[in-house]
Amino acid sequence: MNPHFYLSKLCSLCIFCHAELRAVYRRLVPTSRKVVNAFYRHSDKTIWYAQERLSRVLALHEVTHVVLDHYFVQPIPVGVNELLANLVQRSN
Repeated sequence: MNPHFYLSKLCSLCIFCHAELRAVYRRLVPTSRKVVNAFYRHSDKTIWYAQERLSRVLALHEVTHVVLDHYFVQPIPVGVNELLANLVQRSN
């Protein structure tokens, strides 16, 4: 299963079942042992999402990464990007 939806010219959205998303994440980030429900990848401008974990709060977090990615000319540090996405997530 690989539903691929274009949100806009800004990014794409791929939705998988959670097990498939874990496998994709392990393939894309082989050094990480994190279990993720969603992630945004700057290099291909895609949000990857587990359909069982769809939520407004998690969507806000990932869309914040998209906005930050397109707002700044140069990518901001990963830690700052994650901090800002967490702030948006917690404010809702």
